[in-house]
Amino acid sequence: MSEQKLPRRGEQAIRRKPNAGNPQQRYQHFLELARVETLRGDMIAAENFNQHAEHFYRSMHTAT
Repeated sequence: MSEQKLPRRGEQAIRRKPNAGNPQQRYQHFLELARVETLRGDMIAAENFNQHAEHFYRSMHTAT
């Protein structure tokens, strides 16, 4: 019998809001997910979300 892998909290949040919002909202969303993962002690997931946030940060500043 195989174990079913449950989605992590951050993964569930991304699935609920896959492409919702403008770049600033997306930036804030991914920063929050990174903060949650840092508090949980998962530094790899936190870095992943920080990199996503950085992408939207750059999007905000190159759109001028």
